[in-house]
Amino acid sequence: MSDPDRKPIPGLKWGGLILGTLAGGFWLVSLILNAVHELNEGVLPTSIEGPLLAFLVLSASASGGLSWRNLSVGGLLTTGNGLALSIFAYISSGHNHLIAALVSGFPFFLAGILITFSAR
Repeated sequence: MSDPDRKPIPGLKWGGLILGTLAGGFWLVSLILNAVHELNEGVLPTSIEGPLLAFLVLSASASGGLSWRNLSVGGLLTTGNGLALSIFAYISSGHNHLIAALVSGFPFFLAGILITFSAR
């Protein structure tokens, strides 16, 4: 049951939106620069990890962008995409699994949680 007199916590919405935008921007720049480098070197993807990472990053960044339009749907998608990116990073990293998961998907996951709570 929701309380009609409940006030939203200040800063949750903006903190989540800014964190999601910064994380998305960082990952998109990294993805683009890596793709340009690999195209210049003539390297073709030999495993599924690269394209899967690109898909996860693009979907997490798109859901972060969707959050600017629709807080509740965008927040839930950002949370799910952040969790999926963290799991992928944890499984695919060679060493330091926890650090890979925290650096990769946790910013999206945290942004999604903040956005979702601010939308309620």
